Amino acid sequence: MHFHQFCTGAMLTTMVAGVLSAATPNQITTAMGPVGVAATQSQLLFTQPFCTTDAAGTMPVQHGVYSVNTTTGAATIYAALPTAPATGAGFCVENYIAIAQAGNMGGFPAGTAYVTQGPTIFVVPPGGGSATPLTVTPPVTATQGHSGIQFDTSGAFQGRLIFTSSEGVWAITSAGVSTKLANGVAPGTAVFIESPSVSPGGVLYVTVEDDTCAGACAGRGPLSGIYKLVGGVLTRVTSFAGVKSPESINFVPPSACSLTIAGVQYGGFLSVFSKTTAGLTQPLDSAIDGFLYSDIAAQANKAIVTFEYSANSGYGSGADLSIFVPDAITGDFANVNTQLEGFNLVTCNVPPPPGGCPATQGFWHKAANWPTGTGTVNVDGIVYNYATKSMTIGGIVYSQAQLLELMPSGSLHSGNYGNSLSQLVAAVLNVAAGAQHTAAADAAIAADNTKLTGFAIFCGNNLCNANSGPSPTVASVIQGNLDALDNYNSAVGLNCTEGTGLNTGDKK
Repeated sequence: MHFHQFCTGAMLTTMVAGVLSAATPNQITTAMGPVGVAATQSQLLFTQPFCTTDAAGTMPVQHGVYSVNTTTGAATIYAALPTAPATGAGFCVENYIAIAQAGNMGGFPAGTAYVTQGPTIFVVPPGGGSATPLTVTPPVTATQGHSGIQFDTSGAFQGRLIFTSSEGVWAITSAGVSTKLANGVAPGTAVFIESPSVSPGGVLYVTVEDDTCAGACAGRGPLSGIYKLVGGVLTRVTSFAGVKSPESINFVPPSACSLTIAGVQYGGFLSVFSKTTAGLTQPLDSAIDGFLYSDIAAQANKAIVTFEYSANSGYGSGADLSIFVPDAITGDFANVNTQLEGFNLVTCNVPPPPGGCPATQGFWHKAANWPTGTGTVNVDGIVYNYATKSMTIGGIVYSQAQLLELMPSGSLHSGNYGNSLSQLVAAVLNVAAGAQHTAAADAAIAADNTKLTGFAIFCGNNLCNANSGPSPTVASVIQGNLDALDNYNSAVGLNCTEGTGLNTGDKK
């Protein structure tokens, strides 16, 4: 994205001849300066606004990730994103999104969203909640602020997360370990690698927008084009120098997936930054558009490339969505007024986010209520066994009978330490039963599990003395997380009815 004054000169000659395709998007919802967009077979997410405040310091909408109701099309906040102190025209940043698939070979939790903000990648748990930074080692860089993100679904890069910026391309594991695959086309300059995508054959492609020149060629500088990774070097295969600004590339799989909104089946979604005027920091006519599943599926094994500006904007020629068959543009897909940003296909094989409402510890003190199922579930490091109803906390296995002694009717519930452990057990049971997550609860569970590593909770029929045990800080950490877990188990801020939508042993 770039902002500049538009010239009124003659339009450039269309690069690719041919009649525009009949693919016409439908408006899904209104927005305010949206950038990133991503969808699964059960949800649609986007980010807004590009600039958090206007010149008067007014915030039009909360900066963050938004979720679209698939019945009504209404958008609501899904995860707030942090901003820097606003000065002048405010804090402006592009946030792009990638959502992990179920069974992703990279080990990323299904349904988790990864959101860029310059060199930072924020992690949003399934169902929404607080966005937390992913610790990446070695750190990635994005000196020009722009960054892109997408998953490798071909296996060529072991299912890792692909991150791009003007400085290069990285592959990142679920543990945050990064490997730099290539340097940028012109590191340290405004030559932005906007979007990565791995072809079904395992070749990595990126779009490059060259914004090093001003005026009539802004965004269409000499290095603009589609590049692919060849021997550790990004090599241009299609040039758009002086023509238009490449924004994204997405390869359509042999079997595309869809998301139904208001009864209509869609295969891909587009963030329209402005429908009438380009170059604004606070557009009032933004939208999220959807392309019909049939239009997307018809392009199987090809890629759809998007460009920032439409032909009639005066800053580009030809369609702003084109068909790419490696390694060339072969036709037009659609044209949308006027300034575009994110485009993504519906991600396959992602289950709906957990939608249950947590129940308080008083519900879980009954053994019959504990969730049943097959196998185990890992809840922020604590493993719950559905068959035996045991938990592995800090590497130590505890039986259901032991854990029930910590619950409200148990003999070891008294005191802040015992009550804190009871809230921990209840929170794990809530997640195991299908309750929605919150970042605060996830962080508290993980912190408790880490502090209890190798520390036995029970000494015979009593609690071990945490204050004089192998780690004198155990009690203070566990008790320090009491409020966060109590709030989660009480569904504070979740706007839901306690205990609804959970998979519990008591089916009455």
